[in-house]
Amino acid sequence: YIMRGGYAGWRSAGLPTSLSGDYSASAGDLLLDEAEVLSGRMGAALMRLRDPAVVAPIAGGTLLSAAIVLNYHTALKVIGLWGLGASLYGAITSGGLESGLRSAAAAAASKAAGGSAASKAAPPTMQVTTGAYKPPSAAAASEPAEAKSDA
Repeated sequence: YIMRGGYAGWRSAGLPTSLSGDYSASAGDLLLDEAEVLSGRMGAALMRLRDPAVVAPIAGGTLLSAAIVLNYHTALKVIGLWGLGASLYGAITSGGLESGLRSAAAAAASKAAGGSAASKAAPPTMQVTTGAYKPPSAAAASEPAEAKSDA
């Protein structure tokens, strides 16, 4: 900081000075001053660490961080479950899940009562062929010409 009036202004304001009245500080003196200030701050911080209300969250956070680092697979599973729970909670509170459940229940009731024609339609079937696999281009080339013209 630069004070108006310099060192003389400092002394005339009644602020503390060194005993000699001449303050010529070397780099070592400045480092010692900084170390003194920091040690005072550290002392105050260490006094705060004697309070259980301060130590408990710090210790808990340290232990939780260590557990996450050592068991990151489990931690990722827990985070995934929290995400799923948050999604479900959001769907329930917004009404999205309720309307989806309501429409599914209505469709099931309609199907049980012999409902719409769509529910009476035959389910889609899967065509199963036997023999060696032929790619579509090879299968088309090996079919007889009359089978192709019938289509």
